[in-house]
Amino acid sequence: MTQSQSRSRGRGQRREEKAETRVVTYRRISTNEVNQPHSLEAQERSLNEYIARTPGLVRVGDYFDMETGTKTERPGLRALLDAAAGGRFDLVLFYRTDRLSRSVLGFMEILESLSAYGVAPRSATEPFETMTPAGKLMAQMLASFAGFEHDVMMDRILEGYTAKFLKGEWLRGGLAQRVGRSNLRMNHHDQFFIL
Repeated sequence: MTQSQSRSRGRGQRREEKAETRVVTYRRISTNEVNQPHSLEAQERSLNEYIARTPGLVRVGDYFDMETGTKTERPGLRALLDAAAGGRFDLVLFYRTDRLSRSVLGFMEILESLSAYGVAPRSATEPFETMTPAGKLMAQMLASFAGFEHDVMMDRILEGYTAKFLKGEWLRGGLAQRVGRSNLRMNHHDQFFIL
């Protein structure tokens, strides 16, 4: 092998190394989602399949939380952002936007932090990228839908609690201990709410 061939081979190897993208995965469930179809294990399976079928991705870490997506102060997310700040990976892969955040503001804060650290976000199930104005808009819309879905879910849960309460059924947990006829009110839309 000539010196010229050796140099070009070395450059090709470096190109191959650069072609690898260090990826970490992020998974999240709320504590009330323990038995839901998007469990941590189901998300991990989907993310592993995505990585396996996408050339150049090399998994270097995994972070997860079992907390609500409406707040951004979560231990797994904090560790992920700290690792991003340390330059430990190039891409964060999550199953769906609502797994990263259920708040538009929270989602945008996370994206801004990742961008500042040179890390790209990627959803395994939603086709968007944040490098173009249209991609950013799509990401914001998906985050808006995630927030909307959370709010609707909370409304339904509260309606269910109210219906059980009005039937005289006892609710378990912290909410039930705070609910009594004295703090149950009806608004101008004939909906019950708890003070």
